[in-house]
Amino acid sequence: MRAKTVVQAAEVDTLSATEVNAQAKADDEAARIVELLGPNLILKPTNEGRSVGLRLTHNRDELAAALLDGSKQ
Repeated sequence: MRAKTVVQAAEVDTLSATEVNAQAKADDEAARIVELLGPNLILKPTNEGRSVGLRLTHNRDELAAALLDGSKQ
């Protein structure tokens, strides 16, 4: 899983930009993040600038798929 950050949850910017644990299984990390922030999220690759690579997710399954996007896991 590539390094990613949740930058918005429930239409509110996340102040600390919640980091995704790239070492965790995507399903487990998606469940943790949805429990913490809710299902409607904006995810971006950590190493990209501005809006490059943004992904909108609406549930845990979409978030897990977005976490795996571009990785070999």
